[in-house]
Amino acid sequence: MGRADRAPPSKPPSTPLNLATYNLGAEFATPEQAILDALKKIQGDSLSLNKEIGGVIKYNPDTGGYYVSTLSLGGKDYVTQTWRGDIVATFHTHAAYETAQGVVTTDPNLDNTNADNWSRQDIDSAEDRNVPSIMLRPDGRAASYDPRTDTYSELWNIHEQAAPQPTAPAPGGQP
Repeated sequence: MGRADRAPPSKPPSTPLNLATYNLGAEFATPEQAILDALKKIQGDSLSLNKEIGGVIKYNPDTGGYYVSTLSLGGKDYVTQTWRGDIVATFHTHAAYETAQGVVTTDPNLDNTNADNWSRQDIDSAEDRNVPSIMLRPDGRAASYDPRTDTYSELWNIHEQAAPQPTAPAPGGQP
């Protein structure tokens, strides 16, 4: 069991979430589309609960589609993600911005939690799995880190992106 399978020291394990709660599990043409769909659906809860939510993306070789396979609710500054088999990417939200006094704010300039940046744990987790990871900031801006090339990239703002169209429905659901 690698570092990515454990909660950070002295932090409780993350709670598995039901994909159906968020209407997740449909397949998309790219991992990024599957992640964008998930982030658009989970960010509101992440901010209102002031906790990180994360998941993993898998590839279906039978259909050529990418889908969210697991989703977990963590704490204010972490989320652990479990998986079985091969994964192609991970993603997670960062919890709300907070002032030094612990007051939730929408102003990133008042943030005292470093929510706009990659944490050491975020980087270690991606490196342990050797797959790209996408992090969503509280204001909706997404960034990626690819440990295979040690590359950081700015992606998009989920509030400015149209919802991607699935290529196949979630099991038992609609596309």
